[in-house]
Amino acid sequence: EDYLRILRFFRFHAWYGDPLGSMDAEALAAIAAHLDGLECLSRERVGAEMIRLLAAADPAPAVAAMRHVGALGHLLPGADDRALAPLVHLEQTAHVAPDSIRRLAALGGESIANRLRLPKSGARQLETLRSGSGSEMPPLELGYRHGAEMARSILLLRAAMLGRTVPPVDLKAVEIGAAAQFPVKAADLMQDFEGPALGAELHRLEALWLASGCRATRQELLQAGSKDA
Repeated sequence: EDYLRILRFFRFHAWYGDPLGSMDAEALAAIAAHLDGLECLSRERVGAEMIRLLAAADPAPAVAAMRHVGALGHLLPGADDRALAPLVHLEQTAHVAPDSIRRLAALGGESIANRLRLPKSGARQLETLRSGSGSEMPPLELGYRHGAEMARSILLLRAAMLGRTVPPVDLKAVEIGAAAQFPVKAADLMQDFEGPALGAELHRLEALWLASGCRATRQELLQAGSKDA
């Protein structure tokens, strides 16, 4: 009668079940036979349950069971849980706290934010994680543009999807990038540039600065600009 119990079954297993034990076969069969009932639930309620489930220390076995009975594909068409267990392992190795949105990004799927009615902040975080994990932006620049916490999440997500580890040097580069401040201001260039040209020159010098490992000084960058000009 209350189809939310389907999701709670998996959530309770993720939080309190024996990770080495098997799930009740009759319960799983009943769930598989009543998946259409999930359509009766509001997206907000489904989203809240998924966020709680994914916040467990290791939700991978429960999510794998969801996929096995068809519940995962029913809720998130196109979702794939293959990267979830590697992500959990990487989080534990790096001593990074569980994050439901990071794990949701690992699952993927179609129109996730809309299907789960994520709040705007969660939707933005999800989009940043998914676009960042699919990019080739280096760790230092990730830290500079997104901050240390988000950049670490992107690195963990990338590694989980590719079946790799995260080298300590990459985590260090994230910290350096997050703490760095681009030393050149628009006012430094206004004598020679204006309008779109000013923005383009700032962007070019920023790229030079990032390529230097955020070590180039303001004077060195301005001199590089004057020489190129």
